[in-house]
Amino acid sequence: MLQERSPAEVQAEVKTEQTRRFVRHARRITRRKFTPEEKVPIVLEGFRGEVWVRELCRREGIRPNVCYASLKDFIEAGRRLAACALQGILPQERT
Repeated sequence: MLQERSPAEVQAEVKTEQTRRFVRHARRITRRKFTPEEKVPIVLEGFRGEVWVRELCRREGIRPNVCYASLKDFIEAGRRLAACALQGILPQERT
């Protein structure tokens, strides 16, 4: 048997949902965005294995999944560059 909710319970549920939406919106707006120049030193340090990724992420204030995704992108870019080098289609060096 279903019980009807009181108006106070319904109002509390609405307020809770509004709060959740506000928090999601605030997180989306304040999310840090890293440039490739900022990512490279972090990724290289994680790649070298001198520091645990967990510690590196805590120190840099990023989530581990962001670090691993950046590492994956970095490795994939290296593979593409190596493939281009093998085909001899690297850009000419400027002198």
